[in-house]
Amino acid sequence: MDSSTKESAATPTGWEGISVKNVVLCSMVWCFGVAALFIQISTTSFVSTLLVGKSLSTIPIGLYLTCSAAGSLSVPTLVSMYGGKTIYAVCYLGAAIGFLINFFGLYYYGDKPQIAFGCLVAGAAPAGLANACTNNVRFASVMFVPPKTAPRAISFVIFGAVLASVLGPELAKYTRYWFEAEWSGSYLLGMLYCLLLVGICVSIDFPPPKPKNERVSAGSGRHFAEIAKNPLFLYSMAMQTIIFSCMSGIMVATPVAVQYNGFSYEQSVTIMEVHMVGMFAPALITGDVLAKIGAIPTVLTGLLLIMGGTSAMFAGDELFSAYMVGLTFIGVGWAIGYVAATSIFVQQFTLDEKPKVTSINDGIVFGMVAITMATGGSYFVAVGTSWYNFCATYLAYLSIGLLLTAYALIAKIKAPP
Repeated sequence: MDSSTKESAATPTGWEGISVKNVVLCSMVWCFGVAALFIQISTTSFVSTLLVGKSLSTIPIGLYLTCSAAGSLSVPTLVSMYGGKTIYAVCYLGAAIGFLINFFGLYYYGDKPQIAFGCLVAGAAPAGLANACTNNVRFASVMFVPPKTAPRAISFVIFGAVLASVLGPELAKYTRYWFEAEWSGSYLLGMLYCLLLVGICVSIDFPPPKPKNERVSAGSGRHFAEIAKNPLFLYSMAMQTIIFSCMSGIMVATPVAVQYNGFSYEQSVTIMEVHMVGMFAPALITGDVLAKIGAIPTVLTGLLLIMGGTSAMFAGDELFSAYMVGLTFIGVGWAIGYVAATSIFVQQFTLDEKPKVTSINDGIVFGMVAITMATGGSYFVAVGTSWYNFCATYLAYLSIGLLLTAYALIAKIKAPP
């Protein structure tokens, strides 16, 4: 019996071969990882605006997502080579150091805006790399369940972040006063979450890394060009990219627009919280929706909800309820559409092909997310600080996904035999 067989035998399992312990731990990784992300989004964009103005305010979070995209290209391969425990733990330890840099910048240099802003930028890089692990954990959870229950496992993992709205921006709203330097306590909270994530990750029963002579090479399985001939595979990648990047672009620009239109930081946090609940609460039932109406119709449902939420913004950029309703619908649409697109994606490749395929997929998805988030503040300024023009751009972007989904339904695309 080899080591991987021993590991599998030692792993406690629950209903129908599901490793309950490991799926729950993966959900906890997603929860605290998302909480750390939203501390960055709700706090950093707001503080950066105070330090250097609107046009540069989303640069730290943009770098965060750029590093996340770069990490997405390498994390799956590194996990297969050195083991999930090692890679996840090292990345989250680096993220803790990144949050410490953020704390250091505001605590010691709060009266020097350029230096404080530089620390926010510098700390975003290692935290962004760790976010690649947070995003990868939805694929890791699939290892602990039978293939037929993979969509439900992904849904459960994503549902875990429903508490992140309280653990992230809500607590950050109060911990900002922990120290004399306002906002610094929020980053200390983020550091504590990352240290907790290190402990959670080493408790997951990741398969041990194989000896060097037994590792699956990057060329194992089909060539990526052959996999990409599958229209369902391309469709799932496109929809993950459009849904996630659209949601992220609107989400990260919202604190900037809210602040510009005279709302307080507390109101901005409240908007983010209802958005987060909308993002993660529906994930628990998404598996049931998938089973009843099918994956592509579920993607369509998610798209229409996001478009509806974006359209709700036109009720008024100085109307608090417009942001609340709009971001809630966008969050619900993301939860339904993104989980559905991901569930299509994980069924299009073999286990040997997983590292290279998920690396390319996440590199593309989070590369586009990084672009929309990094340019959110500057684009809001470029369109004349008009929230209407900003949202209209994203409606046009979403229409691409709508057309692709309409084609997928009409043509009844399927994987080649």
